[in-house]
Amino acid sequence: MKDYVKAAFSIPLKSQHAPFISWLFGHADVRSIKYEGDGVHVVFEAVPWFADKVRERVTELDGTFEKI
Repeated sequence: MKDYVKAAFSIPLKSQHAPFISWLFGHADVRSIKYEGDGVHVVFEAVPWFADKVRERVTELDGTFEKI
């Protein structure tokens, strides 16, 4: 996808984080989602400004984010 960036994040798996993951599926191209222990790891592609918005939210949720 032209002008998209690929990024990944991991956040703790908590019920209050489900709306965030659902929101992401509606606004980005989610490439993979893996539930690992007490967390979730997501790889997605999106336009740069949206990926930055996701990064901000992941930080608020005590997660880790990286552009790949």
